[in-house]
Amino acid sequence: MRVGCQVAIVYAVINGFLTNVPVSGVKEYERRLCEKLERSHADLLERFEAGYFDQADVDALRDVLSRLNG
Repeated sequence: MRVGCQVAIVYAVINGFLTNVPVSGVKEYERRLCEKLERSHADLLERFEAGYFDQADVDALRDVLSRLNG
């Protein structure tokens, strides 16, 4: 798994985006999140992997997570 995806998942967990995801569904959530990021937000993953995590990056990630949680 890409480091950028790991960053996104850790952020999601710490900030309560997985609160309503059962433990048995976490792996599927991770898969869906990484797939979404790789398909539509590769630039964000690249920024995370380069060590950037500015407010604009956080806002973009929160938007992705909010949409994923629908």
